[in-house]
Amino acid sequence: MGKPKTYLTEETPLIFNGCVLTKKKNGDVHLHQKEQGKKIELVKVDDDDAAQQYIQQRARGAYIATICQPEATFDLSEAAQHKEPGKKEIIRLNKRLQWLMENLDRGLRYVPLDCKQFLDFD
Repeated sequence: MGKPKTYLTEETPLIFNGCVLTKKKNGDVHLHQKEQGKKIELVKVDDDDAAQQYIQQRARGAYIATICQPEATFDLSEAAQHKEPGKKEIIRLNKRLQWLMENLDRGLRYVPLDCKQFLDFD
């Protein structure tokens, strides 16, 4: 037997694909990541395993960017080009990771539109 159906309401957010969907009083729907952002850590530039940390944290950041913070996508795509990241690349990635950590509740906002307002469907 499957899970019982739940419906998105102002009082009942939904957990979906690692994200939280909330409905606002004005009808907007907000999507933000649930827990993945709490796992982000800055890469320690001088550590022996800095390259491994770089790969792990870049992947975490890319996951968040892909599902709900598209403004971070360019930096993380650029970071993926470096197979052997140096200090400069790690510092650049850390800048984006810091932004992600400071903006965990940032996400996508879906605004309901009245299509009749824009087009004539007669």
